[in-house]
Amino acid sequence: MNFRYLVLLCLLTLWSCEPTPYYQKLQKLDSMAWSTEQVIDFTTTIEDVATPYELQLVIDHQQDYRYENIYFKIITSFPDREAKEEQLTVNLADKKGIWVGNCSGDNCKCKVFLLDNFKFSTPGEYNFQIGQYTREENLAGINSLELRLYKKTESE
Repeated sequence: MNFRYLVLLCLLTLWSCEPTPYYQKLQKLDSMAWSTEQVIDFTTTIEDVATPYELQLVIDHQQDYRYENIYFKIITSFPDREAKEEQLTVNLADKKGIWVGNCSGDNCKCKVFLLDNFKFSTPGEYNFQIGQYTREENLAGINSLELRLYKKTESE
């Protein structure tokens, strides 16, 4: 077998091992200015409350983003009770100023594990609203947010 085909086969095998999210949505932002007024919505319906889940947020930002971190306000709406509001700080760079995500070209992607091995309490529709909560009314340099929800398997 040709060496190139063997390498290609190995790469395809590795890529296929990444689990498929139960829910995944990418929301692009105007990287020139993410206003404090703009809230990003993610909505999913949960039917299986017996299975544990993992919730991730992927932040795509420009390498010339001015800060080492970003502050978010997250409002979670539940089907059976009042919404819950939380504030979250995500460090996009380490103490030396080096980006912690995977960078390519002018952009970096930082994956944040919001919740791991948790179960939804009630079947129904869940809504996650995410807004920037910084001191800047118009925050530049954030390209997109992606919310990923994975069902956990017994082997994890």
